[in-house]
Amino acid sequence: MYFIYPLGLLGLIGVPILILIYILKNKYTEQVIGSTFIWRLSEKFLKRRKPISKLAGIISLILQILVVVTASLIISHPVLSIKNGARDYLFVLDASGSMNMEYDDNKTMFDESIDRIEKIISSSKDGSTYTLILANQEVNVIFDSLVDREMAYKMVENVTTSDTNSNIEKTIKYAQAYFEDNHSMAMYLFTNKNYDVNNIELVNVANEIVNYRVNNTKYEKSTSNIKITSEIISYSKDTSLKVGLYVNDNKESELTIDVKKNVPYLVEFNSDKVDFDYFKVKIENEDSLLKDNEEVVYNVIKEHERTTLIVSDYPFFIKSALEANGTSTIEVVEPNKYDANEYSGYGLYIFDSYSPKAYPKDGSVWLFNISENTNDLGFTYQDEVELVDDSAKLVYEKGHNSIFKELTKDILKNDIYVNHYLKYSLYRNFTTLVSYEGYPMIFAGSNLYNNREVVFAFDLHHSNLPLLLDYVLLINNFVDYSFPTIIEDTTLYAGDTMTVNVISNCKSIKVISPSNKSSYLSVSSEIAEYQLVESGTYKFIITIGNEEKIFNIYSRIPTNVSSNEDTLKNYKLVGEPSTNYKDGIYDKLFIILSILLIALIADWGVYCYEQYQLR
Repeated sequence: MYFIYPLGLLGLIGVPILILIYILKNKYTEQVIGSTFIWRLSEKFLKRRKPISKLAGIISLILQILVVVTASLIISHPVLSIKNGARDYLFVLDASGSMNMEYDDNKTMFDESIDRIEKIISSSKDGSTYTLILANQEVNVIFDSLVDREMAYKMVENVTTSDTNSNIEKTIKYAQAYFEDNHSMAMYLFTNKNYDVNNIELVNVANEIVNYRVNNTKYEKSTSNIKITSEIISYSKDTSLKVGLYVNDNKESELTIDVKKNVPYLVEFNSDKVDFDYFKVKIENEDSLLKDNEEVVYNVIKEHERTTLIVSDYPFFIKSALEANGTSTIEVVEPNKYDANEYSGYGLYIFDSYSPKAYPKDGSVWLFNISENTNDLGFTYQDEVELVDDSAKLVYEKGHNSIFKELTKDILKNDIYVNHYLKYSLYRNFTTLVSYEGYPMIFAGSNLYNNREVVFAFDLHHSNLPLLLDYVLLINNFVDYSFPTIIEDTTLYAGDTMTVNVISNCKSIKVISPSNKSSYLSVSSEIAEYQLVESGTYKFIITIGNEEKIFNIYSRIPTNVSSNEDTLKNYKLVGEPSTNYKDGIYDKLFIILSILLIALIADWGVYCYEQYQLR
């Protein structure tokens, strides 16, 4: 036996103090008077029958000493040690989406694993320690070497699963370090897959389940029709299934198909709702995992409309190239009619040989042959060069960064000649595509408003560029750069990383998860990333200037989560197991002593009452 708080034994000093007080206290003298004489005389004759009465004077002292001793023991918290009576437990819990599969009683495999872990903790001896590692996409240690059994029990109850895959291999490697430190540790792996394991006990909670899945939903759109295809898979048996198509909350059609186990069946739907917000393909039959019974595809084309304002006296070359690119809305205004207060809200502003007093802050900017300096462009005008008898041959740079590759994609690099150009000096980080004698002729980057900017240091009319095939290709690349697709994929898998292109004048990106959790992404760089960890619809609210664009992204559970098939993977903990268990403890002595203390105090009180109050 040992004491957790041995300083509590200092309370035993009270024992000699009580004895000393008992010795030194004043003795009162009993005076016999006539009315009590006969009773005192009768007690004299009863003393032989009551020898215990000789101790009556010190019973109170004995009880007081017992109270002090018991209280001191309670404070010092005595604990009994039980040889080899406890163990260290480590639980590896599979938290993949497949653990959400339900049995016939609507209990999930994850719930069953939690129940079994709680039973092991409840039946373990005091002095044991508990470690819980959650096998998700990453290793997640919920608690480590926790001694408090009740706390471990409560923390296990609060653990939740995910909709993603689990990295069992990485988690087992993490558990190897625990096994190397303690070869007698009891290690368990709770999962619904039948892995081949060594030095770790596999607890397979799988049961007979029925599960179907919708997968790989795609569509092709024409002017009057959309063709939708999906794969339907049964992971449990050959069966007949009903599959429905929903467009904007309305059920369009339903098919009945016969599927074979583990053989994808391709279904095809057609709809005239070409202007759809979203459509959904759904298996109407219920099964063990409803989360993979449907897939949703959202239409984000409406949120990617392109509007352009051209400020130019001679816009033919620029407008023609934009129209060939398919830019949806193009508006042209002459420089002498341009008013910054009147013309706003465009995604792209093009200034051709015209420098406004202030440049727009709410969109991308293209500048052609600008010869006036302002503080917000990121470069300064130095000089104007006009070649009379000859022309200058521009040179393509040998850039390797992502912007250079994006803007020069597919171009043939035809020779570009100019007979009139401007000299610019850059003081922001621009990417130069074409130069002449060290001066940038075509470059791109961002201005002081963090808007994307493309600059030509010459007038198109003073060059052969509009006559080259590269001109159309460059304009296409510049349009894609200035109008980046904010969100390219609308259907991903839980666990994937979502990429959002941060366009000009993007103020904020708010993400609302399927469980209604909100978060904000950084807009300080050109690309923002967000990892999808839940299945269902994510809402991305992107504020551009004073306008909000809402993109709905559907996150589906990974394909291997839908299957409960066994795997041939082997996971082994290296080393020889040991039976050198920990000493257990019996930690309930202070409870027994507390009860005894209460009894002693009560008995002491009754004794004192009888001796001094009832005389």
